[in-house]
Amino acid sequence: MPLLAHLSDLHVTTPRWRSLGEITPKRVLGALSWGLRRRHEHRPEVLEALLRDLETTSPDRVLVTGDVTNQGLQGEIEAGRDWLLRLGGPDRVLLVPGNHDIFVPGGARAVEACWGPFLAHGTASTAEPRVRVADGVALVGVDSARATSAGQATGRIGQRARHQLECCLRALGRRRLRRVVLLHHPPWIEGISRRRALEDAGPLRELLGRVGAELVLHGHVHRLAFTRLSGPEGDIPVVGVPSASARGARGRDHRARYHLLRPLSEGGWSCRARVFDPGTGLFEEASSRELGR
Repeated sequence: MPLLAHLSDLHVTTPRWRSLGEITPKRVLGALSWGLRRRHEHRPEVLEALLRDLETTSPDRVLVTGDVTNQGLQGEIEAGRDWLLRLGGPDRVLLVPGNHDIFVPGGARAVEACWGPFLAHGTASTAEPRVRVADGVALVGVDSARATSAGQATGRIGQRARHQLECCLRALGRRRLRRVVLLHHPPWIEGISRRRALEDAGPLRELLGRVGAELVLHGHVHRLAFTRLSGPEGDIPVVGVPSASARGARGRDHRARYHLLRPLSEGGWSCRARVFDPGTGLFEEASSRELGR
């Protein structure tokens, strides 16, 4: 059974404008946020510790649910590709973009041009489901990130992409594959401000209720989240992880973390948590649980 590592919201790149043409009102606000707060929380030394830990745990696949960059600048996208290569390259890494990657109009094209091999099938601009199948597990990447106005970080999948996703999940279900859906924004809206929510979370939940999935993974909210959705054959576990680069100034549930997931032969998943310890500067085993049984 494959060992999957799920991490999210690396925010690994430092935003630096190359020209006046890259400056927008949204990026000015983003630069203020980065300079005053975010650069103190999202730390390169945490990411270096993450890379060392992944060498030790040695997952078969690394699943990244968005926000490699901070402002989706061309220089950031290029630097992000270098980081994705350090995580293992396109044969090992599957990525869905986040709202910080597609920060402004045109961002989807830049992401597709630079990160295409990590995105598998489909493109960031069409939001068609991307699928990789290995060892009885189907990894299904769905784009929820869209360029928004200043102060907004909402997501949307869209009617056409939801239809494609439904057809895809039905076909994979007929093959008796374990379907893992990856997206950046969580499929729930409780406790999320409207400016950060997935706008069509309700229709997505209805879709999953009809066709099912065995696991849903997301990022975006920068905190640990274990929830469930109703599926046709029982509840579907939904798991979100904090930012992979976060020092965790707001508490343990916001500290850098990733999960190691493995299918269980009798159904469900084992989920082991690796959490950054600011005292030692290392990722350490924190907990273990079973999902979806």
